[in-house]
Amino acid sequence: MGNPGMQGRLMQRRMAQLNLTQAQQDQMKAFRELQQKDMQAVRERMKGARQLLQEAMRADIPDEAAVKTAAGALATVQVEQFALQARAKAQTTKLLTPEQQTQLKQQRARMNQMARRQMQQGMARRWRRWI
Repeated sequence: MGNPGMQGRLMQRRMAQLNLTQAQQDQMKAFRELQQKDMQAVRERMKGARQLLQEAMRADIPDEAAVKTAAGALATVQVEQFALQARAKAQTTKLLTPEQQTQLKQQRARMNQMARRQMQQGMARRWRRWI
């Protein structure tokens, strides 16, 4: 079912480390397939909403009401996207045993710590260029 993307591959790698049962793997696969269809639809709506906002902003004399309407439509689609992500996380977590949930939390904590460290290193490199 299509390319899972970077987020999907990361999640698949995390799940592989949790020693899921075959039943859990089957349920996860079903969730992923449904999620991919839903996210594709949201991405298409997001593309259209962004395009409308860009068109409103590119007008020779932008109409504030049109910009607000287009921005509101984009925000609505973004809310849908966040809700889908939250639903996927909840469904995934509910399938896991308490031990697997603990392992997943630890994995997420390590990933967040690594991301923060990389961001700090990147900021430090940019700062040194200005000195």
